[in-house]
Amino acid sequence: MKRVLFCRSGGGLPGLDIHAGIWQALAARGIHATAIHGTSAGAIISAFDAAEWDATATAALLKSLSSRDVVDYRFAWRTRSGFLANICSGAAMRQTLGKHLPATFEACAKPVAAWATQANTSRRINVFRPTIARSPAEACAMSASIPAIFPPIRGSDGLQYVDGGMRFNLPLPADWPSYDEVWLLIATGIPSPTDPAGTTLGNILRVFRHLMADQILDVLDQTHGAPTCRVIWPQLKTPGMLDFDHTLIDQARAETLKIIDHLETHP
Repeated sequence: MKRVLFCRSGGGLPGLDIHAGIWQALAARGIHATAIHGTSAGAIISAFDAAEWDATATAALLKSLSSRDVVDYRFAWRTRSGFLANICSGAAMRQTLGKHLPATFEACAKPVAAWATQANTSRRINVFRPTIARSPAEACAMSASIPAIFPPIRGSDGLQYVDGGMRFNLPLPADWPSYDEVWLLIATGIPSPTDPAGTTLGNILRVFRHLMADQILDVLDQTHGAPTCRVIWPQLKTPGMLDFDHTLIDQARAETLKIIDHLETHP
């Protein structure tokens, strides 16, 4: 059996839409993972993949959600931002994930890793395991908890975890050369301009996007020329990291199909 690895990047709420479109295109071409690594948005889509949701059903679920189903701003956060550690409570994200993902890790049919950052050590950790997270939903929430936006999540090991994009935004495992195919699936959209934003939150997210992009470029340098690696990076214009744009699903699907066709004709 061919061993196929999917590595899904972070990308905020637009990243969820882009990953759903990428997944639909891969499925349409008969490309399916046997193992999956993901960070943040990529971890969430990977958990649905591992739980044997299909790409079309996952895309339909995303289209039924609004940004408020994930992002729950605290009351009057703009005027209180100087006194708040996190501008969202994180409860909406955990509730939405818990509603749709399996209750146990054993219910996932494929090996999956969800990467988060251990807050007190800055280590990158696979939290998709019961020794750290209490459920797949909690593991994904850990991986997606952007600092200053969402609070850190305390694991069953007593340690706190935040977004994996800080340390491992495109999670390529050390054993990647052992796979027959490695698909690097990037959902960060077009790299953002370097001009400063007009708000504190905007500048925080701008810095975070640059950190994410830098890690992606490092992985692309590491795998450059490897005959088993395929890169899917739809160059799409995205909204802010905390806003859905469900039109990106169909855009990402169309762009990914073009990329796959190009890879097949220019191996």
